[in-house]
Amino acid sequence: MTAKFIRTFIVLSSVVLNLSCEKQQEYNEQSTLKGLTIKATADASSRTTFDGESSKWSIDDKLNIYISGGGISAPQTKIFTITNAEQGIFTNDEVEITSDTEYKFHAIYPATNIDSETQSASVEIGAASQTQNDTAPAAHIAALDPLYGCATATPEAVSINMNHTAVALKLDLQNDTGNNITIKKLLVTAPTGVAIAGTHTVNTETGTITPSNENGATSRTIELTLNPAVTIANEGKHTVWIATAPFTIEQGGSLLFTAIDTSGNEYDVIRSFVNGHQFKSGSISSTTLNITEQATSKQNKDVTLNFITTGNFDNQATDMNNTVNKLIYQDGVYISFINTTKGCYTNNNGLALNSMKNGGEATITIPQLSGYKIRGVIFNNLKDNYVTKAELYNSNDKNNACQIQNKGNQGDFSPNLTGMQVRFDNIVGIQNDSQYFFKIYGGASGNYIICSIVITYQRIK
Repeated sequence: MTAKFIRTFIVLSSVVLNLSCEKQQEYNEQSTLKGLTIKATADASSRTTFDGESSKWSIDDKLNIYISGGGISAPQTKIFTITNAEQGIFTNDEVEITSDTEYKFHAIYPATNIDSETQSASVEIGAASQTQNDTAPAAHIAALDPLYGCATATPEAVSINMNHTAVALKLDLQNDTGNNITIKKLLVTAPTGVAIAGTHTVNTETGTITPSNENGATSRTIELTLNPAVTIANEGKHTVWIATAPFTIEQGGSLLFTAIDTSGNEYDVIRSFVNGHQFKSGSISSTTLNITEQATSKQNKDVTLNFITTGNFDNQATDMNNTVNKLIYQDGVYISFINTTKGCYTNNNGLALNSMKNGGEATITIPQLSGYKIRGVIFNNLKDNYVTKAELYNSNDKNNACQIQNKGNQGDFSPNLTGMQVRFDNIVGIQNDSQYFFKIYGGASGNYIICSIVITYQRIK
């Protein structure tokens, strides 16, 4: 379920010097305003203490306002301090602008520098280390969620809609282990190259949020500490909150959630996104994480993709002739086949790849699991229907890929009781949890039929 955060509005009203109307008419002069008072409201509540539904301002909150345009000789950047936390009133006594001139107001919270050329600010969204206090489970979210806004108006009628930068993950930990467990930490791991916390640049006018490219400025992992550790009864549930920066999981990517109990046991839950997913700023993303004994993480994780059991298929069509065919298997892991001709179909023996007929080829993606890297892959093939060559690449574009490993001919394959087995054991050269692709080539005649694929993933510590 996705819901929007409570939005925050800033209303600026001016403190006007006492200038006579007669003098304004005679000289056609504009009134000069000395000082501005800012009111930030959103219904009855506003900002910095978030309880999962709304948030309120804190007495030490400050805003930075960058003012440009109008008749001022140079843009002004001013810090506004809060004078009434209950009503969200901020004040700065040094601003000097004219009353009936239109200006552009850029605002950032917490108060930090706004670049005069780009109207952007560097902010910290989320954090690699977070702590949840059980008496106020969502209270830590607000401090990890900078706000920005922009408006063009005259000083008497300025309203700035302050927008959120963070995503709130609302995670229900469901205990299905059969025993009581006491959880002290929850880790979230995103794919390599995906920043979910740290330094970002936000454009206060366009709302564009970009992760920093400086080394160590962002993190793809977040560790949430529960203070105190929480005991969850068997079949019980406990809700935790995590603030992240906005991020995107590409097609086939996944998030790894690891719950750690007070005995040091780790429980992995994988969420895969077949079509990808965009976690947008200002949203609350909710899901249930089922903690089971089977989910307890090991050094290696084996995933078996069984093509004989057709119930595993996401697409039950007899003939799947589209360019990319996606199939769903255990734990949300998926695999896709990128074929050069007619796609693939199922029969009682397994999955037949039409493009493998008469010496053809097919590309198979290997599922990407956050927090794991590929260690070994076994193709179990129907007897007398085997590949003549298999290659492992780091891209589905062979011309622009790096070949990791290959099996040169049929002699590299080991026969077994049911047919032929293509084995890639102890694969080296794999870069963390990146996605990889197999290019396989068929024999002189007949279909190539896969009974199953067994993938061994090695845990990245």
